[in-house]
Amino acid sequence: MKFLVQSAAALALAAAVATAQKPFPAPPLRPEPPVLTVAAPGNDPVELRSLDLRATVRGLYATVETTLVFHNPNDRVLEGELVFPLPDGAAVCGYALDIDGALVPGVVVPKEKARVAFETEVRRGVDPGLVEAVRGNVHRTRVYPLPPNVDRTIRLSYVTPLPTDADGAPALFLPMPRTPLASRAVSIDVVNDNPAPPSLSGLGDARFARAESRWHVESSEMDVAPADDLLVALPPLPPVTADLEQTPDGRTYFAISLVPPASWSLLTRHPHHVLVLWDASASRTAAPHDREYALLSALPGSPSFTLHVLRDTHEKPIDFPNADALVAHLKKLDYDGGTDLSWTPKHRADNLTLLFTDGLDTLSGAAPRKLRGVIPVVSQTDADRESLRQACNGRLIDLQTSTTEDAVHAALFPPAVLNSLDGDGIASVEGIGRDFSGGRLRILGELTAPEATVTPVVGGLLSVAPITLRRADARPGTTLSTAWAASRVATLSPRADDHADELLALGRAHSLVSPATSLLVLDTLDQWVRHEIEPPAVLPELRAAWQAAMDKKRESDASAVSSHIDALGNTWRRHVEWWTDPAPFSPAHGNNHRPVYRQDPETGFVEATDGAAHRPGLVRRLFSRSARNDSAPAAAGMAAPADGMVAYEADDSLQAMIAEHPEILSMTNGGPAEEDSDSFGGPAPADASAGSAPVARVTIKPWTPDVPYLAALRRARTPATRLKAYLKARADWSASPAFYLDCADLLYTKGDTALARRVLSNLAELRIDDPALLRVFAWRLRQAGELDLAVVQLRRVARLRPEDPQSFRDLALVLAERGQANHSRADIEEAFALFRKVALTPWQRHPTVIAVFALEEHNALAAWVDAQQWPDGAKPAPAEPLPEPFRTNLNLDVRIVMSWDADSTDMDLHVVEPSEEECFYSHRHTLSGGYLSPDITDGYGPEEYLLRNAPGGDYAIRAKYFASHQQSIVGPATLTVDVFTHWGRPSQTRQTLTLRLDKAKDITPIGSVTFTPPATPK
Repeated sequence: MKFLVQSAAALALAAAVATAQKPFPAPPLRPEPPVLTVAAPGNDPVELRSLDLRATVRGLYATVETTLVFHNPNDRVLEGELVFPLPDGAAVCGYALDIDGALVPGVVVPKEKARVAFETEVRRGVDPGLVEAVRGNVHRTRVYPLPPNVDRTIRLSYVTPLPTDADGAPALFLPMPRTPLASRAVSIDVVNDNPAPPSLSGLGDARFARAESRWHVESSEMDVAPADDLLVALPPLPPVTADLEQTPDGRTYFAISLVPPASWSLLTRHPHHVLVLWDASASRTAAPHDREYALLSALPGSPSFTLHVLRDTHEKPIDFPNADALVAHLKKLDYDGGTDLSWTPKHRADNLTLLFTDGLDTLSGAAPRKLRGVIPVVSQTDADRESLRQACNGRLIDLQTSTTEDAVHAALFPPAVLNSLDGDGIASVEGIGRDFSGGRLRILGELTAPEATVTPVVGGLLSVAPITLRRADARPGTTLSTAWAASRVATLSPRADDHADELLALGRAHSLVSPATSLLVLDTLDQWVRHEIEPPAVLPELRAAWQAAMDKKRESDASAVSSHIDALGNTWRRHVEWWTDPAPFSPAHGNNHRPVYRQDPETGFVEATDGAAHRPGLVRRLFSRSARNDSAPAAAGMAAPADGMVAYEADDSLQAMIAEHPEILSMTNGGPAEEDSDSFGGPAPADASAGSAPVARVTIKPWTPDVPYLAALRRARTPATRLKAYLKARADWSASPAFYLDCADLLYTKGDTALARRVLSNLAELRIDDPALLRVFAWRLRQAGELDLAVVQLRRVARLRPEDPQSFRDLALVLAERGQANHSRADIEEAFALFRKVALTPWQRHPTVIAVFALEEHNALAAWVDAQQWPDGAKPAPAEPLPEPFRTNLNLDVRIVMSWDADSTDMDLHVVEPSEEECFYSHRHTLSGGYLSPDITDGYGPEEYLLRNAPGGDYAIRAKYFASHQQSIVGPATLTVDVFTHWGRPSQTRQTLTLRLDKAKDITPIGSVTFTPPATPK
């Protein structure tokens, strides 16, 4: 069961802080009380039983550790997921999960490796925990399992900078849940030499007391329902401060803060015209727009405005004579669609350009680029502030920490920026290029000498006096070193792929979660060994056992790739032999002969074992025609298993059928394959010669879900009325992925492509960087011919789920399609490389099954390339060709491929042939030569039906939702079905359908393929 908390309310449960709005003690945007809900009726919310919060404040930084106890009141095992934003500049620096009654700390692991380990262990039903960065300041923690009527405990730690008010006074704001707690414990330390105590609100009569070099307060309560949030307001700081801290390994870190001189506020400037770039995407629906309207209305000089609305594309600009007219228009805007921030209009030096956005670009796939003259304005908690700063020359107006007056000043007058920190004896300075937009400039770094005198060099006319740093003044601790590392992570995060090694080193050195690292908790020795992850140092005995086990494992893993290639070679050889000779057995056997076969349980292929003179190659398993149900057909004469194979005889009903219809044994598609090769490589099928190919007609059953929100949309006759009907329905269905899929499908059929694309792009905004939603989004884009955007989304999926071969295969398929449409050498060669990667990598799940798909698709693409005319030097070619044994193009009359988006879910492909014989997971080989790939029961697929030479008639295609094994409540599983005719030949065609199944055991008709034999020449 997944519970999602995507509002700022998650901060209280996840122990993340929200920044404070000036003047203190008023908090900023008060998070709503956290409510954990379940996704299906009949399940009770997961309860937060107790909260233990411990915070340490040092200067302008705080470390907060929160221990949370959750209780699952339901009678089923659940999976917990909590999505939470952190404040600007904060980072998770600790995580622990209870294992057998003890809290086991998480270890820093590369993000992809941590996710693979977590997903693998969840499937095995054991106890992993994970916390990872999503995008911008959004993080996610996942816990499994949450047993029925049992408590689970997690501990989460983070380091965060403190906001300051106009007087330079910092504060720590800690939201509290508004739900009853069995217990709440709070302990806060403020480490400083200030004789004035911090003020405290939200904790009853508790007050700070002096304890050595710190101020301390603590409280312990039972059966409490918090009514207020906690606010720790510190006394104002001097204009210049310097704090030093020595870590346990002897290194010394410093933190310097500066405030701008008051004279800056005397400057005035009145803009004549303001260019407003307004992000109206779905993720901005809940933003506090009133604060943004107030900023626009407060700009001096009565400027005129030009508005550009940005969503999945930029809309036509609109001019307004004043702020009132602009704000009136903005209040009527609908927030809908994805976000593409790759376009901005050209900036003019005499204009003020403001970009109102959350910085979460979900569509362009582009790295942050420089936006000359643009000032970003952020008002909501979930945002990518750092990417916006780096794109806009360090500038950013944060309406969560700025009054309207301060925001106007920051918009009109660029704050001074730290150019450098001059001096010897310092290293690794963080803060270069930063400005005073947060009230104070903050500088972090390492002191490498006993003493150093440093001078901040700030742009503009500001002069800063030298500052002396002494190692002797350092207090013991790790707050400043962790804050320095968090600042460095923030600097690198917008281009994380380019700095993966440094992010990994920072994560390991400071136990930080970053775009490249996660914190993972495992349980048993075999889990740590299986994923090659060293246990935490607090478990020395487990570490020693792990090292000994790893020495043995490395020896056994050395041959993993070669073993995979050998296994794939055997599977592919059998696949090619089936394609060469798909008939069950030869007429020479006679109708009374009962050949004995042995079935390979991995591939489903069957070989004859009775020594009779059979036709070359593999033969299919033979079933009674009456065995058309979901139970495995019983084979008469079953013999005892031998060598992992099942031996059996053809049953009586099959023998009777053969006696009545002897032509079955001499069908064209059962005859020997031709030795000649056609232009696409490999033996030519008997019916593929000129003028003899059968005529194929594919009929896809339109997906017409019976849902209430489509009725008004179907009745609408114009784009304007369709938009109105869609927006009205969205008010009730905005959280449903199915709603956007269904509406987009209908709009595409109406020819309203622009609105359909916008509606569909909401899938990228529902849950930021959710691989399942992005995969469905990309599939539907591909179906609509939007290949460029589909490639962007599939590249994102491949980065998010590199452990799944399906991620790379999906990308390869769309690149191949785009490359074929445009004759693009780059796309085709990248597709070749990806198909090869999928085929030859020993993946953890179904490595040979999915490799066969990639080999089929690689070879078909190579055959297409060979058949085209290319200019000299432009012909695509694989950078690394497939090994020779894998280069056979299996051209076919019919190829049907089904994939789905839900992990741990079993979907089944069924095809009923003209003879009424049904090909499905337990009857995978038919008398006409049809073949179904091995059943994938744990998610994503793919599964495929193949038929080399199709007898005339109708082939009915069906999909069945067999079962879901997920511990989370999920919505309908989305399927994509590709129906190919003349696969791998010049006449190849494809039709695609995306649909949903949500009821276990339901069988849904998809469509049909009708083959008409070629006309007989007169």
